[in-house]
Amino acid sequence: MVPSPDVKQRGNVSSTTTSVSSTTTSTTPEKYTPIITDIETYKSQNDAANKEKFKNIDWKSKIVKRVPNEFGGPLGCLLIMTFSHFIVFYFFACLNVNGGALILPESWSLTGLQEWGYKLFSILYEKAFPTAYAIQVYWIFQIANAIFYVTLPGIGIDGLPLPTLNGKHLSYHCNALCTWYVTIPLMFVLHITGVFPLTDIYDNLGPITTVAVLSSDLIAIAVYLYAIVSGEAEQDNSGNVIYDFFMGAWLNPRIGKLDIKMFAEVRVSWIMLFLITLSCAVKQYEQLGYVTFSMGFILLAHGIYCNAIMKGEQCIPPTWDIYHEKWGWMLCWWNLAGVPLVYCTQPVYILTHPPEMLQGSPLVNGFMLVLLLVGYYIFDTVNSQKNTFRMRLAGIWKPRPWAFPQLPWAVLSNPKFMITKAGSPLLIDGWYSLARKLHYTADMMMALTWTMSCGYHHFIPHFYAFFFSGMLYHRCLRDEHKCAEKYKQDWVEYCKRVQYRFIPYIY
Repeated sequence: MVPSPDVKQRGNVSSTTTSVSSTTTSTTPEKYTPIITDIETYKSQNDAANKEKFKNIDWKSKIVKRVPNEFGGPLGCLLIMTFSHFIVFYFFACLNVNGGALILPESWSLTGLQEWGYKLFSILYEKAFPTAYAIQVYWIFQIANAIFYVTLPGIGIDGLPLPTLNGKHLSYHCNALCTWYVTIPLMFVLHITGVFPLTDIYDNLGPITTVAVLSSDLIAIAVYLYAIVSGEAEQDNSGNVIYDFFMGAWLNPRIGKLDIKMFAEVRVSWIMLFLITLSCAVKQYEQLGYVTFSMGFILLAHGIYCNAIMKGEQCIPPTWDIYHEKWGWMLCWWNLAGVPLVYCTQPVYILTHPPEMLQGSPLVNGFMLVLLLVGYYIFDTVNSQKNTFRMRLAGIWKPRPWAFPQLPWAVLSNPKFMITKAGSPLLIDGWYSLARKLHYTADMMMALTWTMSCGYHHFIPHFYAFFFSGMLYHRCLRDEHKCAEKYKQDWVEYCKRVQYRFIPYIY
């Protein structure tokens, strides 16, 4: 494929429509040319006009009733919820009693399937039945994180204007990085003093899994019912109970200062995942007297990913998940249970297999390490470029020089972008001059290394890479469909300038 031609800047950047000369007599339509500018020029010429325009926006006109057709509609949503529950418990059973190999029916007859189901139920009843201790561990973790959210120091960041709140900006208390810096030393203190040995997480992972799954279901039900009864349900809900429960009826559920969606998405899922991995590493050290390369690698991989999420929390308020996605079962269940319990298959698998079985060659190990670090660099900087651009344009960017690590090219000094008729700008600079979804590519690169750390003997530790890549590809198509509807001709021009989705000059 041929890369896009250079973009030429037009004259007056304060205009958002293409003018037609009054002397033109030809009936041939003028070729549409979007306006290209940079952030400093745009802000100097348009700040006053944009503030006046913002005052006159009809926010109610931007609320469009949702059509229940995403994820296969209500039936698809029901199937996803069912499969999600099954996969968490099924993977737990396979990893804990079958060495990571799939537990399959001896025959596909009705009797064979019944025996298979009974076998799985028996395993879960014996190893994953909820206990009082598991309830304490899970809920103390949640409550402690909620207390950290409202008490530890952080910075206040305004989100984007919400049509459902008549253009109001919600403020978000961003202190996940402080929570992260407090949690890790605290866990080591609790471990060393014997108050809470880190190995207890792995030793009680079955009961904790059941408690997390049931708790997440109950929270999702409670939030949905409260939204309906209290009138907090958004005006654009579809009216289909199953679909609205899955996608969410309430955009911004809050308890005082605690924003539930932000709290769960940034902190709970990723810190919980890292603590499960850390527990497996400590357990392996107790068993072997050392930590293998595979375990050390996955601990590093989960650690830097979690750190990136905590470090980038201030960039999350203007993202799609916070601005548009409601707090339904999908976000609730996967953040409070699904992410940590499905994504932890690698450390659990590594712990339950002999080191020599998973030992890779120095060349393979080196390749994994390079791929991980390159993927992490792209992931961190591409997300930073996108979100700092949005926040600087909105005047809400607050740099945090103490956040580690500070990577080069994380912030574009004066990025170029397209002004669109829809109002929202489209970044065409930095990483976003090369591909539209490079942050997804980086995520897939890191996902591949996570699964490579487990060797190639069984499928389960590799499920994450397939699942996550499929989810990201589906999300890419979903994003681009919405963008095509929103930006219309501007989106066509944008795709001409940034031709590639995931891999520059290839795809």
